[in-house]
Amino acid sequence: MKSSRISRVVQILTTLQAGEKYAVNDLAKMFGTSRRTIFRDLKELQTIGVPYHYNAKTGSYTIDPEFFLPPIDLNLQEALSLLLLVHKAGSQIQLPFKNSALLAALKIENNLPTKIRQYCNTTLRNISTRVDPPGPHESA
Repeated sequence: MKSSRISRVVQILTTLQAGEKYAVNDLAKMFGTSRRTIFRDLKELQTIGVPYHYNAKTGSYTIDPEFFLPPIDLNLQEALSLLLLVHKAGSQIQLPFKNSALLAALKIENNLPTKIRQYCNTTLRNISTRVDPPGPHESA
């Protein structure tokens, strides 16, 4: 999935998470895309297990507010550490739930204050990671 699509899916998720009800036309207009693209993005949310609901009476979509954890206050080092793990090391190591980790990182990134987000982006561009080969296993 392309980065711009992932970003849009996360933005749709965040929009629906706010508790408002949105029709597909509203979402398409909001994100500058087609209805068909919104349906694909909603399908992607369904694929990763996000429980959205369609209300036939109002023709709108919502997400169960109890599905998400409450907000967590991260400091700069915590946010940068998580972003580093997902964006840099995640491509070099087997990371369980890799797509979920990427979505979580995008959520963190999208919710950071602008100055901190810029700092994290600059820092991430200037950091490289290397995974050392596993050491010999000791036998019991």
